[in-house]
Amino acid sequence: MNDFIHIHLNSTNAIKFYNGTYNSQVEFSLPLLDLPSEYTIYLSVCHVAIPYSFYNINSSNNFLVYSVLGQIYTLSIPVSNYTTNNLLNTLKNLFINTFSITYSSITNQLTFTNNQDFIFYYNSTDPVTLQSTCFGILGFSLNYQHSSNKTLVSNTMVNLSSVRCLCICSQFQTQNISTIALNKRNILCSIPIHVSPFTMITYENQGYKTNLNSNIFNSVIINIMDQDGNYINFNGIHWSITLQLEIVNYVN
Repeated sequence: MNDFIHIHLNSTNAIKFYNGTYNSQVEFSLPLLDLPSEYTIYLSVCHVAIPYSFYNINSSNNFLVYSVLGQIYTLSIPVSNYTTNNLLNTLKNLFINTFSITYSSITNQLTFTNNQDFIFYYNSTDPVTLQSTCFGILGFSLNYQHSSNKTLVSNTMVNLSSVRCLCICSQFQTQNISTIALNKRNILCSIPIHVSPFTMITYENQGYKTNLNSNIFNSVIINIMDQDGNYINFNGIHWSITLQLEIVNYVN
């Protein structure tokens, strides 16, 4: 015998917001479901409707640490949604040194030029200075970048698609594996981003479900993260997720 229960979650109705207006770590209180041991509960994300209200440059990828003539500087790219031209113009205004920055649409790379040689630090040698977090955005591999003849060119490609997917997680252990944290198996599903900013991200389950490994269900914590394990900042905008509980009695 299989019974199905749909649970419609609206983040507006959460009882706890663990990361404030990020709205990506929230808890819901639900009616108690306590089943005998011969029952098994399968949990799945049935469908979602999530506004694309987060930014491609955010608090997890907007710092750059660099030095000129041994002097270390830190700049912070304002959090927002950027096109390449927006980013280029913003960077030109942020550097306090004499930097020239150009972009090639043919190679999708940035070129930085100064009147002195310089270094972009991935991990700063100064323990007080913040780590550079925007290398992936600017098109650099994750190590120190030294200018040559006062010029430094992106050695990979500019990537403003910083959030590639939304990982929907809960407090329940699943058998799903993430390479970010191999022992933290709580991902319910991963939703690829295939729409433009400020539109609606939707998802329909194609039949996947996971064993809840518990016969008691009375609350759920939903965590929504990107592919790197960073909590999404929805900027105060709310979302809807429908969960499905499939209740199976293997005795009858």
